[in-house]
Amino acid sequence: MQGICFKPSSTAFVEGRKAGHHAPNTIPGVNNIFGYEEIYSQLSAINTQFPYRRGKSADVPSSHDTSRLRTQGREQIPMAALKSLQPAIGALIRNPIIVLLVGLFGLIQLPQFALQSTHPLVAGLISLGISAVMVLVIPFFLGGLIGMADEALDGRTDVGTLVTEGKSNYITLLLAYLAILAVNVVFGFVAFFVAIIGGIGVFVGEGQPGVAALGALAIVAILFVLVYLLVAFVVQFYPHAIVLSDSGLVGGFKRSIGLVRQNLLSVTGYTLIVLAGSLIFGGVGGVASILLAPQPPGFPIPDLSLLVLAGLAIVYVLALAVLGGFYATYSVAFYRSIEGTFPPAHS
Repeated sequence: MQGICFKPSSTAFVEGRKAGHHAPNTIPGVNNIFGYEEIYSQLSAINTQFPYRRGKSADVPSSHDTSRLRTQGREQIPMAALKSLQPAIGALIRNPIIVLLVGLFGLIQLPQFALQSTHPLVAGLISLGISAVMVLVIPFFLGGLIGMADEALDGRTDVGTLVTEGKSNYITLLLAYLAILAVNVVFGFVAFFVAIIGGIGVFVGEGQPGVAALGALAIVAILFVLVYLLVAFVVQFYPHAIVLSDSGLVGGFKRSIGLVRQNLLSVTGYTLIVLAGSLIFGGVGGVASILLAPQPPGFPIPDLSLLVLAGLAIVYVLALAVLGGFYATYSVAFYRSIEGTFPPAHS
């Protein structure tokens, strides 16, 4: 295996420009200050020698090489969360098909809203049926969407990529998704029993809750929520690792945890941006879904006309489509920016 030799900064920068290799996530006037384009040129040379994304076979770097790669990567990503916004938005504008597909995916949920006011039992059965189907469909759609976003960041993408990537990664993503669902079920059961036991303990004795008991119950609840959020935080890139890095089932979770550990500050910034987008567009969709659902007696919202309900349905689908499309391209752009800081994992 050949060694890695970095060229002087000016030479690497000039030759990279001549060869047409531009850092994909550039902010004019900022990159030269922090040396991002120079580091990108160096990392591109490394990636040429050790390509591991999207199923490319290559030699595995030595521990010395990967240590140097991680060091260079950590220098590259202080603004990774912000730098990934521009290419993500650009990819979405170039490829509105991504927004359209996510919107069509959201249309599946509308029938249950339409039937809730007139046929609540039928709406409940439809909701259960949709949830069962989604368990099988989401892994395929997620894998295909990540593949499309990866392709969109380099130019154009189409539905063919959705089918290809969804099929090729389906089994692995399905098993990983079922594992995540199992963890959620376990957390749900534990939370349910802790709430019951804690509630019984609070009201024992004279039947009045004590301040100490309420405080202890609140602390336990907060710790439980923090543990759940921590687990979700460290494994959030498992589908990207499976689809983009061919990490496999176990390797996908290990790689996600490793990337988060190596890039804790950047991942925190990325997560906050995703949460902000979720609050904005998810809030709009949430309000629309509440208005579409049947209102309880005495609720201060009057009955809405069919035209207004149709408008709310459109708003709901659009909000879901924009949020889902943005998450796809932004998460992949961010994953690209940090993936070089952790050596590839193989299951």
